[in-house]
Amino acid sequence: MKFVSLRMARGLRLVSLNDRQTFTLAVAGMDGTGLQKFPAIQQPTMICWSPRKDRLAFWASKADSDSTSKASGLWALRVDTGESNLIDSHGSVYGPAWSPDGAKVVYSANGTVSVYDTDTKNSRRLANGDYATWSPDGKWIAIIKGNAYWLLDPQSGEGKVLFKQKNAFTPLWWSPDSQYVAYATRVGVSLSVVEQVDLRVRRIQDGADERVQQFPWKGPIPGIQWVRSLPLLARAKSAG
Repeated sequence: MKFVSLRMARGLRLVSLNDRQTFTLAVAGMDGTGLQKFPAIQQPTMICWSPRKDRLAFWASKADSDSTSKASGLWALRVDTGESNLIDSHGSVYGPAWSPDGAKVVYSANGTVSVYDTDTKNSRRLANGDYATWSPDGKWIAIIKGNAYWLLDPQSGEGKVLFKQKNAFTPLWWSPDSQYVAYATRVGVSLSVVEQVDLRVRRIQDGADERVQQFPWKGPIPGIQWVRSLPLLARAKSAG
């Protein structure tokens, strides 16, 4: 058995346990103490902490108590009790992203953006689109639809085009103050196995847009996070 670190949040470390090629979910302190295992949650991906760090949302397969059958889809999990609820069982779910109050989860499935309420345990359709992310101030849900990024009202689903970018292929990653978004674009057409992509930052207020970095990319959507904690930034740099 070995530990693979996946996400860190306020003194907690999310890990997966690799036992006989089956990854299962676990949570531990940053120092490795207080390990909580969730063996029924298998092959977890797209893992996202809630703002209060008391819940997780993720895509996974969950085995029944007798391990004879599994249910796959997008799940919400209470870390303290281990209670889990299936949000959506569609095969092509992307996300998820929590509302700032930690009560709702926005996600996209088969080209439809929906919002899941953890209290009612129901989802409601918001709009057509993909790659939904919630602004930290709670005012907007950003999606990509066609060649444009849109901002949606979280309640009504009414939206407006933020900007168009035909080479963009990622969600919008919000800055903590909701004033900027980051995203990635493909750099032209490449016949190489490894593509080159530009990481860009755009200011919401006036649309000022700047390339931050170009880097090679291969595989799934790259994961980008804004960092305002200097110790966390230093730790990330030291880890490469």
